[in-house]
Amino acid sequence: MIRIARSLVATALVAPALAALPVHALAQTQVFYVPPKIVKQGKPTSPIAGSGRVEVKVFVRKSGAVGSVTVVKSTNHADDAAAVEIAKAASYKPGTRDGKPGDDFYTFWLTFNGQTVGVDSAGEDALNRGAANGEMESINALLGAGKYAEAKTQLQAYLTAHPGDNTAQTLLGASDYYLNDFDDAADAFEQVNTLQPTFVAVAYRSYEGAAGDAIRAKKYDQAIGYATHGIALQPMNPVPYFYRGAAETYQQNGAQAIADLEKAKSLETGGTTPPETVNTIDVALVQAYLAADQADKGVALALQVRARDPGNVQLVTILSNYYVTAGNAAAHAGKAADAVSDYEQAAQLVPAQAPQLYIGAANILGNAAKTPDDFKKALAEVRKALALTPDDAGANYVAGVLAANAGDQPGAVAYLQRAKANVGADAALAAKVEAALKKLGPKQ
Repeated sequence: MIRIARSLVATALVAPALAALPVHALAQTQVFYVPPKIVKQGKPTSPIAGSGRVEVKVFVRKSGAVGSVTVVKSTNHADDAAAVEIAKAASYKPGTRDGKPGDDFYTFWLTFNGQTVGVDSAGEDALNRGAANGEMESINALLGAGKYAEAKTQLQAYLTAHPGDNTAQTLLGASDYYLNDFDDAADAFEQVNTLQPTFVAVAYRSYEGAAGDAIRAKKYDQAIGYATHGIALQPMNPVPYFYRGAAETYQQNGAQAIADLEKAKSLETGGTTPPETVNTIDVALVQAYLAADQADKGVALALQVRARDPGNVQLVTILSNYYVTAGNAAAHAGKAADAVSDYEQAAQLVPAQAPQLYIGAANILGNAAKTPDDFKKALAEVRKALALTPDDAGANYVAGVLAANAGDQPGAVAYLQRAKANVGADAALAAKVEAALKKLGPKQ
């Protein structure tokens, strides 16, 4: 008996790849910080001691209530007590950052003239739109000029001195985004307490890019986290559901992966979702169905995708992997008939790989064969491959071995001679063909 070597096809999980999507431009905003302002001047209980100017710094809470009051500078310290009393009794409008009221300091001058006193509003902007706000305007100007690396450097320094600044944290995320550093951008946006509508698109794209990078780096927990943030910002966009579902597929969390990918598919809107994105989401869902042993759903969806995109290599690989994996498992379990059924299913769904799949099925039957009839059944499989590629040297070699074991020596020689004629530069196969011919007898 001539034996053929066992040859089972290796399998691999294929990473879904999503086509690049358009990037939204960063809209700039001119006002990031509005300082507190005195609304109504208070009255002192201490007597006014004469002319002079007193600079007062007040902590104004987001409710408008007054906290600490200190004297910064004074040209007549005899008026300091009256100045503190006026500041404490005054009414204030709280400052805002990104349109939200917040706790902040407010500095202003009180000018004493005889027995009268008033707020010197002319110097107010200089005192309250000072270093911090000036830095932010400078950084925004760098962003507007496309100098993202410089803006990032300044923002990092600013945040060291002003930790938790919502505007600075937002702009840091935007800088990283335009530097294509999606991981850092996403991390920066995660620390933003209140995201301005102006920056929602940029933050979303950062999470989307970071999720894709994390999947490619096999950091699936991170990918799921970033995708979840993306969903929170754009819950009707299919892409973050796709990324989360893809990561869950790799974690073998089949039920959740299918739920997210089905959600992504439900959000595919005809005419607005790019065709390549639709195909990619659907291919990922095929993979999730197959991984969860929902072959009927997987194959049905695969046929839809193949009708739209016949040349989709990823789909071919996924289908082939699934059925070959199932076939290999059946073969190792001694279930040759089930294995062959899986290989034939793969051949029907993946015509481009059909010859190799039929040869694989023939190998399985040949290695399990015990009688001439068994070898004839195996030979019938390899003939399916030869019907597609009649001059394939490997297929003819396998057919020759099987024919010999089935008792058809002339047929075996014919197959082996055709293999020999077409073997080309494959020295290993050529040696196997010569050995088989030699074993069939000297007259051959």
